[in-house]
Amino acid sequence: MDVRINLLLNKRHTRLYPELNVNSEVKTYRKKRTGEKERTSHWSDNSYEIERMGKSFGQTYYKLKGLDKQYLRHELMKL
Repeated sequence: MDVRINLLLNKRHTRLYPELNVNSEVKTYRKKRTGEKERTSHWSDNSYEIERMGKSFGQTYYKLKGLDKQYLRHELMKL
């Protein structure tokens, strides 16, 4: 328990993401399929536009035009 408390107290949040707004162009993160080469991209081939943004439980969710799923910020790459 002491180790966990020390880790939580000393953790760092240093990753900075560019700000996203409605109508920003983004690509979505995708997992590689079995047998896919290492050099293929983790990001989708298509680009999407952010339709709307919403907050729920302290998280910001992004709805993309043409997709049903809502995405978190770390799953999107700004173009």
